[in-house]
Amino acid sequence: MDVVGSVMTEQGVTFAVVQVQGYKVETPQEAEETIEAYAPLFPGLPVVVMAVGTAERPTTFWGRDDLATFMSGVHPASLAWRVYRLARG
Repeated sequence: MDVVGSVMTEQGVTFAVVQVQGYKVETPQEAEETIEAYAPLFPGLPVVVMAVGTAERPTTFWGRDDLATFMSGVHPASLAWRVYRLARG
């Protein structure tokens, strides 16, 4: 499965941001499960998931509180996105 993500460093913290469809993170439990599923792509890094918004629903971020809050102020176009391959096990 292909995943669109970005690795960035802010204030000395390196972390990953992964784009997901909103339905994958409708509850905190779903968000945590999604973060856990993508964590193997980014060993040792905190992962923030970005639920891509629509006209009816804004883009939202889930993950470590400080990182999710920071990301809410970052325009997604400013990140260096790339495609990662998640092996299905």
